[in-house]
Amino acid sequence: MLENLFKPKVRSVPIKSTAESEDMEKCTEFLSYAGFDIPHHLINLTGSGADTFIVNAEGQLAELRDKIGIEPHYSVVEVGCGVGRSAIPLASVLTHGTYLGIDIIEESIVWDLANIAEKYPNFQFVHFDVKDDLHNPAGRMSTMDITIPVEDCSVDRVIFWSVFTHLFEVEISHYLRECRRVLKPNGRVWASCFVITPEVLAAARSTDLTQWALSFPNEPDASGCYINNLDVPRGAVGYAPEALTRIVSGAGLTMTRDFVKGMWSGYYNEPESGQDGIIMRKAK
Repeated sequence: MLENLFKPKVRSVPIKSTAESEDMEKCTEFLSYAGFDIPHHLINLTGSGADTFIVNAEGQLAELRDKIGIEPHYSVVEVGCGVGRSAIPLASVLTHGTYLGIDIIEESIVWDLANIAEKYPNFQFVHFDVKDDLHNPAGRMSTMDITIPVEDCSVDRVIFWSVFTHLFEVEISHYLRECRRVLKPNGRVWASCFVITPEVLAAARSTDLTQWALSFPNEPDASGCYINNLDVPRGAVGYAPEALTRIVSGAGLTMTRDFVKGMWSGYYNEPESGQDGIIMRKAK
């Protein structure tokens, strides 16, 4: 349905290339969406292409409204904001609220500041130069160095789209402790993830629904962490349900419901999202 409502428009524009020479020009394609021209190469860093960016953006907004609620006055933090896939549709919703986007890819944040924040002053973006073999190999920080730059107990919603799918336990724990610090008493956290059980694993290996070959062929470690490809450990990371429950409670949070069922594995007859998910609040 969404594909019929939002038709991507692609155009090509010559821009200066600073990577090789100031005099060299290259042709860069843009996706036109909601008044923004978004570079394809930045879209590709979000894990989806230009052909699905708009559908995913609108779908994610619908999911957030359905699963954790988004109101115009809310203060929202998104970790892993990329090039605005959530921020752009949220801009039409958070008319009296605020949004802070965080990412480790500097070029995406530079674009967000020059485009989204310029048009919507209540939207701000911050770059953390975290070392990551996939997305920022030259980074000089660790995830453990990150402090979400907002006051304690000031945030209504914290969003993680496909962030935990690339993180190890110690890093997830750090982010969730930060969530506990910044959340208001009735605040909520949404995090997509891969929840792996033997049944889910068997289905994923037989269906192979995604383009990333998510079969998780390696045995989990003692903590319940699954690595899809040992050569690229952060490419896709999943967890046994008991491991995620332990991580959540250890950070002082609690799940508001059972895990959200994802379609990625092909196991569930009525999936609720693309990936699996966790909805959390402060533990009492």
